[in-house]
Amino acid sequence: MIRVVATLVAQPGKEEALQQALLPLIDATRQEAGCIAYELHQPLGNTTEFVFIETWADQAALESHGKTPHIQQFRALAKELLAAPMQISFLSKIY
Repeated sequence: MIRVVATLVAQPGKEEALQQALLPLIDATRQEAGCIAYELHQPLGNTTEFVFIETWADQAALESHGKTPHIQQFRALAKELLAAPMQISFLSKIY
């Protein structure tokens, strides 16, 4: 099992547009084979930052996710919405 934490920071004034671009990814991704959990969070008091916390069955499922049309479409939009490149951490459970 692989856990992913993906942090996205909106350009100033693009917070709402980024949120609207992220929301459709949730239902589409949850239907993918190997997706165990896919949740969008926002730090309290910080409207510019969005955090996906994801759980995938294995590396193959995660790699497949990156190739889906909805993720590819988001990547095309991300350049104009993000203040910096998305930060991604890949985690494995220790205990």
